[in-house]
Amino acid sequence: MYAAIDDVFVKVVPTSSPVAELHRRERWAARNLPKGAPVPRLVWVLDEVRGWDVSAFELINDHARNAVLRPDSGDLPLVMDTLARLSGAAFVGRGRPVTDYVKGLWAKGRHLLGPDTELDARDLYEAALERFDIEKLREDDTLLHCRLNHRKLLIKHGFVFVVGWSEAACGLPWIDAALLAPLLVSEGHSAEQAGALLSALPAWREADAVLVAGLTALWTLSHLFEAYNGPEQRRESELRLAASGREWLAYRLSKL
Repeated sequence: MYAAIDDVFVKVVPTSSPVAELHRRERWAARNLPKGAPVPRLVWVLDEVRGWDVSAFELINDHARNAVLRPDSGDLPLVMDTLARLSGAAFVGRGRPVTDYVKGLWAKGRHLLGPDTELDARDLYEAALERFDIEKLREDDTLLHCRLNHRKLLIKHGFVFVVGWSEAACGLPWIDAALLAPLLVSEGHSAEQAGALLSALPAWREADAVLVAGLTALWTLSHLFEAYNGPEQRRESELRLAASGREWLAYRLSKL
């Protein structure tokens, strides 16, 4: 859609729809990220217009492409720089705690860790979760994306823009990096290579190894859960992500 001044990307959601909350959360993130953050600007909003919520964002996805995360990609320096910028974006006021998002991962993990469930590498997950304290993840007010992947990282005119903030939350500044790490492994990085990339991020140097391991275990278990219980067409990709998560988790546990 084209406006008088800006080209905009318009999102229209029924107010009564279950996805309306995700839509409102994306607007909340856009309003609270600092000026100059690598995200599409929220241009205008219309609330509850005849049962619809309407939001207009700066148009980014025209002439843009998804970031490539493979080890040989020239996009990696841009992505890491963007991640460093986001890890310094603090939210002022009350925001959704990241524990709300992680509890969703916990629910799936708890199902697979039940005593009657056969689970490969159970010892690995139990070791990672033994000292994990979910409440410690919220001990900061950094605004987090929570679902970074190559589809959420758009490159346009040499800049990376982060889109899709429907799971945005507040918590420790290294969490987005921790959640991206298994995806780097799935793109062909070794766990050591992924760790070396993240080590350049100031926020990552402050990451708690026990919390990283526990969060990785829950991320991996959630993908296993989706592989076994989600749509059949996604089974192979979910199993591949879970395998990458296990590789990254074993590496992180070796550092404890």
